[in-house]
Amino acid sequence: MDDIEWEQVAEWADELRNAPRSEEAERKIYYRRYYVANRDRILARQRERRAAMSDEEKHERYDRWKLGRNREAENEKRNFRYHSDPEYRDRVLAGQRERWANRTEDQRERRREVRRDYERRNRKRTNAAKREWRRRNPDAMKRYAASKRERMRRMREEDPEAYRAYLDRRNARARERRNAKKAAQTAGKEST
Repeated sequence: MDDIEWEQVAEWADELRNAPRSEEAERKIYYRRYYVANRDRILARQRERRAAMSDEEKHERYDRWKLGRNREAENEKRNFRYHSDPEYRDRVLAGQRERWANRTEDQRERRREVRRDYERRNRKRTNAAKREWRRRNPDAMKRYAASKRERMRRMREEDPEAYRAYLDRRNARARERRNAKKAAQTAGKEST
């Protein structure tokens, strides 16, 4: 950091600040000023136009707009802003938390169903992502393990039958995995 010539940096910043604007920048500034000055009139005209449209026209217009979009460029722009602007990221996350908290039970169940379906179809990818998350968040994993131990201890003391049923289910799943692994190994040997 010591080898930076701050006078030179200040000169460059001053040049950029005082440089003449391009035609495109001037045009955008003009359009923005016009829109801000006439916003109410423009929005009223748009509302009237939309209200006069038939359903077919609305669908056709939406389809035209959807086909003309460049999703990759939009996502790249959004991702860049999300990772470079902390205030924007905080607003996005706050909105997500608010929507998450205000969901209905049907929406929650639908979301769980979609996630389970995705995990079933993309088993390797989701397992790798979970492993990576666990590797990056060891403290959260310690908290999770401690809370699970506490839950199991409480279940063992308060409801021994439910605890026994849990152990039986866990052991059955482990047995199924072992049997499937053995079957795959024997199938591999037979095919060679």
